[in-house]
Amino acid sequence: MIVVGCTCARTAAGLPLIDGGACLMIDGVCVSAVAEERVTRRKHAAGCEAAIGALLSAAALDMGDVDLWVVSSCLEFQLTPGAPAWVSAEHTLSDLGVAPERVVVCDHHRSHALFTSLASPFERALVIVADGAGNALAPTEVGEAWFGTIDPEGHQCPGWRGPRYWDAPLARQSQYLAEGASLRLVGVDPPDPPRAGAGDVYWAFTRLLGFGSYSQAGKTMGLAAYGRPLSLPPPIVFDPANGAISGAFALDGLEADAPLVDWLASFGCRIQKRRPDEPILPVHEDLAWLVQEALEAALVAKVAYWTDRLGVGCVCLGGGVALNSVANGRVADVLGIEVHVPHAPGDSGQCVGNALHGALLLGDAIDRGSLRRPYLGPPRPPFDGRTVLPRMRAVQLDENDLVRDAAFRLSRGEVIGWFQGRSELGPRALGARSILAAPFRAEMRDRINAHIKRRELFRPLAPSLLAEASSAVVGRAPPSPFMSYTAPVRMAGLHGVTHVDGSARYHTVTADAAPRFHALLAAFRERTGVPVLLNTSLNQDCEPIVETPEDALALFQRTPLDVMYVDDWCVLRALA
Repeated sequence: MIVVGCTCARTAAGLPLIDGGACLMIDGVCVSAVAEERVTRRKHAAGCEAAIGALLSAAALDMGDVDLWVVSSCLEFQLTPGAPAWVSAEHTLSDLGVAPERVVVCDHHRSHALFTSLASPFERALVIVADGAGNALAPTEVGEAWFGTIDPEGHQCPGWRGPRYWDAPLARQSQYLAEGASLRLVGVDPPDPPRAGAGDVYWAFTRLLGFGSYSQAGKTMGLAAYGRPLSLPPPIVFDPANGAISGAFALDGLEADAPLVDWLASFGCRIQKRRPDEPILPVHEDLAWLVQEALEAALVAKVAYWTDRLGVGCVCLGGGVALNSVANGRVADVLGIEVHVPHAPGDSGQCVGNALHGALLLGDAIDRGSLRRPYLGPPRPPFDGRTVLPRMRAVQLDENDLVRDAAFRLSRGEVIGWFQGRSELGPRALGARSILAAPFRAEMRDRINAHIKRRELFRPLAPSLLAEASSAVVGRAPPSPFMSYTAPVRMAGLHGVTHVDGSARYHTVTADAAPRFHALLAAFRERTGVPVLLNTSLNQDCEPIVETPEDALALFQRTPLDVMYVDDWCVLRALA
């Protein structure tokens, strides 16, 4: 059966959402998936209309060939059957010719949970979904059930609508027990509105630090390594009692910072929201440290509580909070348990969870291995280097020569663009859409941040490393095929990829998962003795990661990258 999972562009009330995408699943196999932003070139684009078109076109399918469409939203009650499913700001699925009876709805947190659990190697595991908010919770229509009540079949209770979404009892964190393809909801954290959950609190600190929306929470995580404990009585940011996470202060709207400012002032920390053009001061670094440390401790406590209660020894994490690689690594290190995070744990991966929901409804057996491949972008014809832009020249090479040429250039200090095969689903560059450099010098990191990426200098860059050599680089840290964890760097001399606290968000590469990228790492080790490359995403800070060869060449044209490798071609600047 053919299923398309997709995400809504806005709520029924008109509140815009972000990080949309679409996933094509055929007979339980995840065939392809792409974020809307990669197709439209608008960062964090909502909806899925362009993504649907890209996937169906690449598969030679029409809208009418799809047996079932599965959608999800958030910040509202789960859509009822027949309600408009907005795939863009202007169009619904009905506008595109999809009959309402071919559309089903998946709960936001259940979608995250399906993806992370079925992509994991575990047959029985705790699943924790944590993000800014999922769908709204409510009591049953009869009786006096409390917010967050779960019916005997494990479904959230419907029936309540508040005037403002932040006043509503939203699912902040949800816990499930996964057993094979079965997923049972065992608990929900709906802090009494308008109390904040884990994602909301981290988002509030991110805004206060001048980084804008929650999509920039990674900046807070990176800045935290520069901070120290505040020189005042330590405020308790989260209350992780009884396996729940509840923030210490209330919310008051999408962009309201007063509750956090007032709460910090009560502890003697008087600070106002930093403007983006203002310098980052030590107090900002210390506040980033505070919320990061609090999140890590709360997540460790939560996982410990629920693994003990359910009698399981492994956990799957999903939702935007699972993009916090430092917290993920701490859970694994402190508790000594196996932790799984998929390659797209945030909302760009909702489309996969939705497609899984539909496939299971249709009775398809799920090919779990297909969910572990991050390279899911729409298939495309091989690049023809004869079509390069003016002022460029291209040379076609066989694989061995291409890998050797790239390793040589990297070893002598060049910064290269590396565009190979299908794109990754998710926010991490995993060797298909990467900027690569030698990992030795801090000046190289600063050059890439300042002149190529055009972003803040404090932000770290990641090491990609041969999986078979990982113990020499990050010790006994777990495999990290999707850059899901942070660990102390054990190998000396890797200044370009080691953060100020001595850690790195590392990426382990196997020959099975990424054969050409693995070969490049091996060739670089042969030249330098080091099995590591600096790896960051192939884009500038204001734009999505490139999707097509044309996107990559346009980036090459406007940045000081030294060379761009596209499939089998080495693209250079034309000789003067």
